[in-house]
Amino acid sequence: MERFYQKKGRNPTSWGSHAERQNRTDDTAIFSRVLYQLSYLGLSFAILTFSRVVVKKRDKFDIPHSERYNESENINYMEPKVYTIIGLTGNIGSGKSMVLQMLRHMGAYGIDADEVTRKAHQQAETAAAIRRQFGNLDRKALAQVVFKDVKALADLESIIHPAVTRIVQALIETASLPVIVIEAIKLLESDLVRMCDSIWVVDADNTTVIERLQKQRGMDEQAISARLANQSPIMEKKKRADVVIENDAGRERTWRQIQQAWNELINEQSKTSVKKTGKKLFAPLEKHIVKPFSSEHDRMRSMLDTRRETKWVPNQREITPLELDAWICDRIVMQTPLNKESRAYFGWKMSTFTGSIDAINDFRGGAQHIPMQFDPELADALGQTFRVEKISLPVPEMLPEEYEKTLEEAGFKPETEATCTSAQWRKAGYNVINKQFWNIDAYLKGK
Repeated sequence: MERFYQKKGRNPTSWGSHAERQNRTDDTAIFSRVLYQLSYLGLSFAILTFSRVVVKKRDKFDIPHSERYNESENINYMEPKVYTIIGLTGNIGSGKSMVLQMLRHMGAYGIDADEVTRKAHQQAETAAAIRRQFGNLDRKALAQVVFKDVKALADLESIIHPAVTRIVQALIETASLPVIVIEAIKLLESDLVRMCDSIWVVDADNTTVIERLQKQRGMDEQAISARLANQSPIMEKKKRADVVIENDAGRERTWRQIQQAWNELINEQSKTSVKKTGKKLFAPLEKHIVKPFSSEHDRMRSMLDTRRETKWVPNQREITPLELDAWICDRIVMQTPLNKESRAYFGWKMSTFTGSIDAINDFRGGAQHIPMQFDPELADALGQTFRVEKISLPVPEMLPEEYEKTLEEAGFKPETEATCTSAQWRKAGYNVINKQFWNIDAYLKGK
């Protein structure tokens, strides 16, 4: 059988025991100085933050259970709480974000370093402290200031790091799924690597990287070269990897690599509760999820070939086969039967903190689209399983009174924030509603 991915040996004992890691205070000081040289501000915040998160692998957090703030009845603690943590890294343009989404399809809980840093900036106390120190600067302007001034960077880090640390602790502590993926571009340069059970590195050839960055981010070759020069060589990352995902030969090949690596990782956990618990928690969703390059994916491709007028809702753009593949790989696509022969497909854009439906398709073709509703119980299960703060979904403007009552009882409320997306949904015959599952700021204040 062809080996789709490269697996490297590594000696876990070289990490040292948990107690030894806690005693390495000098490492943190050295690492802090190294971060002064990083040009990617947001990730430098996240990396140092992660280096200070004390997680006892395969055991519960150091925070006593009695001191944890349980602001939601949906948080179910297992004592001891068992995790398998995957550290996901790779250079810019390698496709780490898509790999993270694919791992969510497999049943993993994903933490994105960029999103954690943005969340820290949004916290009221943190934002106020930054304004007092630097004035009213947006993040881009602030980045330009600290890049040129080592002391300014140190001042900013002293404000942001404590907030990021607490967010990461809360995310891991309250995760529903037992397999956690932490995506960070500077993972291997930080102490975060010592927390991970498995290191996965995503790679792509230089031509593919340049094409992606030009198309997706509008970067020119000079800017791309500067960014790549600021990162450690990919070969150094691959030497330290347990799994290397080669992401430059199409999405399907990438998915097959991830499937094989995941299955081997989970099978290694067969004697722990990770495999059993993860399967049990993810099972109610799995039968509804269209996994990449599955038989249901093939069915959608076949319908696309025979129904040329198929369009996305709400933007009414026609779908190409490549767009369909990207839609399924980059989202959690869930199916709902309409009748014996027809189904509706809802594309959920999942992030660390939010989930929302950003596209619907029923593959019936034609110019007229009939507004469809997504099962609120299934939306609730999705939000709780992936432990997001809030989910948003569109519902038809004309709803039966009984269904409106069901939504209200389930905790869904009308979306009050006016956005371009909500305006598009209204034009397509939908209103947007949301449900708040928890609030990380309230959780942290209660601890």
